Amino acid sequence: MAQQLLKCCDVSFKLLRICKLFPEEGQENSFSYLIPISAVLTLNFLQWALTIFYIIDGLQNHYGLEVIKFGIVCCVSMYGVIWINTSCFRNRHLLIALAKAMSDFKTFGKPPAFDEVNDKINFYSKLHLVYLLGGSLLYFVVFAPMQQRNCKIQTSIRNITTPCSIFVPIYVPYVEYEELERSPNIYVINAMLFCLIVSVYVTCGIVVWNNFEMVEYIRLRIRHLKALLLSAFQEADKVARRGIFRKSLSYHAEILRMARLADTFYGTELFLHVILTGAILGVSGFVMIESQQIDVLMIFVGWLNAIIIGCVSGQRLINESSTIPDILYEVHWYNFDTQLKKDLVFFLLRCKQPMRIRTANVIMTNTLIIEILRTAYSYFTLLSSISK
Repeated sequence: MAQQLLKCCDVSFKLLRICKLFPEEGQENSFSYLIPISAVLTLNFLQWALTIFYIIDGLQNHYGLEVIKFGIVCCVSMYGVIWINTSCFRNRHLLIALAKAMSDFKTFGKPPAFDEVNDKINFYSKLHLVYLLGGSLLYFVVFAPMQQRNCKIQTSIRNITTPCSIFVPIYVPYVEYEELERSPNIYVINAMLFCLIVSVYVTCGIVVWNNFEMVEYIRLRIRHLKALLLSAFQEADKVARRGIFRKSLSYHAEILRMARLADTFYGTELFLHVILTGAILGVSGFVMIESQQIDVLMIFVGWLNAIIIGCVSGQRLINESSTIPDILYEVHWYNFDTQLKKDLVFFLLRCKQPMRIRTANVIMTNTLIIEILRTAYSYFTLLSSISK
């Protein structure tokens, strides 16, 4: 896909290209794109599998929840990240089609204030990147050493050989823990894990943020549509009014197509995200309170922020699309000719259902945040009762 054809999400698409999750021009099915992204996703899956092996090894050797709980949180969190990145990779054609539609100014013109909104979105994208990189580095600088100290305390108490000098808990079958702890093995493993985890989590964060960006561009198109409708209804000449109104109907159909593309793309990505977020927040909260350690705080904050972005963007799309019929309050519609009044009735019926982002049968709204927090609290109380 030609970079010069894209006039939206400049920062996010550039970052996704660097992370190999968004293809260059005409390379969405080429080996130069498929091989690097397949390698990254395979390494991501391998790390997730090694974390599962760590949990299984801990259960078989009766390490106890205090030792393996951090591995459980990492395992669930990494599974969600794999799902989001893989969904973006599998449905990249939908994202490309949506980006092309957003960048088409020839058919219906350029929305007013597009450049200002685009600059603002790009600025916030840079701030979000700083948040992602800062959070990732904060984990490795502050929280990883805290986890290592806690790991050493637990292993010394229980007299087990779990390696505590690795950033995340993993177990490599048929390899002794002593081999992993030796130099330079430990430095190579930590360097690989650092690069992999930062790139994977940052990529996931960019994909989630791109949901908010695309919704903002759709909202901008809706405001442009309302301005076009207003100009049609204020037109005194009946023939000119009919022509502008027909163009508005075509524009509305195109915006509905954009919303369906966004719904299909982000709905698939958010499906497991919504399901897992409650579990991740509940388990992370339990680990922090039960052990009085904050080594999983970044996972908790990251997933909470991601679901808030998804829900708020869905709510903003619903709110904006629901205001389309309000344009009639600004004109004397009762003076229109009979045929236009009939067309307006069908148009209003079509606008009755707002545009929305859905995942399965769940609609992304602000109330979903409360429901997810309730689910997280249920997981927290369940784990608390089991631990007692």
